[in-house]
Amino acid sequence: MIRPWTATCIQMPANSLATAKDRAEAQGSILKHIDAGEKLVQLAVERDARDLVLFPEFVFSGGSGPNLVGVVEWLGPEMERLQAIAARYKIFLAANLYTLSKDFPNRYLNTNFLLDRSGNVVLKAYRLHTYHSSSPHDYWDDFLEKVGGLDGAFPVAKTELGNLSMAASMELMFPEFVRAHTLRGAEVILHTTAEMIVDESTKRTRAAENLCFLMSCNAAGPRGSDRFMQVGSRIINPRGQVIAEVDQGVAGQCTATIDIEGLRRRRANLDLGYPPYGANYLTRFRAEMFRDVYGKASFYPPNTYADSGSMERITPETQEVRLKKGRAQMVAAGVLPPEYGT
Repeated sequence: MIRPWTATCIQMPANSLATAKDRAEAQGSILKHIDAGEKLVQLAVERDARDLVLFPEFVFSGGSGPNLVGVVEWLGPEMERLQAIAARYKIFLAANLYTLSKDFPNRYLNTNFLLDRSGNVVLKAYRLHTYHSSSPHDYWDDFLEKVGGLDGAFPVAKTELGNLSMAASMELMFPEFVRAHTLRGAEVILHTTAEMIVDESTKRTRAAENLCFLMSCNAAGPRGSDRFMQVGSRIINPRGQVIAEVDQGVAGQCTATIDIEGLRRRRANLDLGYPPYGANYLTRFRAEMFRDVYGKASFYPPNTYADSGSMERITPETQEVRLKKGRAQMVAAGVLPPEYGT
């Protein structure tokens, strides 16, 4: 049995490395920002939020930084500092950094990770849908071989808190991403983000359709792109209900209780009728119907950088070439009429 546990989103301002002259200066700034994060962890623990703390995407390094000065070694001083925090407060700690990997020389990856109460890495998840840097999809075949296939592409950590997975930023805009983790056993999705496009409605939908808990932690500062869009940090239950939140833009933190055993009972419900809390969508999911449709779909081209390193940033010019290929594939598939294909 897994006892109910506390989940905390820490919404803090993202660091900026815009003025960092070199890697050494950037590292010093990142470490200072991690220290600021530790003070907020201490505040959470003092409020008896002693189980899992989630930080936003880019919050420590501001992304990759100019000239990639924000890209850190795995496992380097920045990671070691975060591991020490997890061990010091005996919490699970989830966060995000751009990292280098020995498995992929001359590449850098947007990396989500989860540390356990001893500071050990129990989950490492690379962002797959991205446009600031190359994606593992750009060297997909090599990536799958190096990370162990689907286990590394869509990882699920089986922990004392239940089965946990991670997503970054706009990955929530792709229903298949969360569903792939759900089909691999994920019960809680930890969403690190620092953006203005993933509305609360999307987050609630992902939780409800997958019967999972979703923790979405945004950076302080970003606001929705229009007045109807809410992008602040949210913790959402399997019914799609927001059970804790921080308003967009401000610094703060929110905590909720995660009941994994209750979730498992909900997923196990045969749902012969329609109970007040809705249908069990997972037991009703007819996956076989969609296999051929997805098997034939190919829009954004894979393996674009299969034969070269990708330490350079993705520019609008290179992105345009690939997006035009994807658009042409949409026309070929009948998603767009021919006149939109040029």
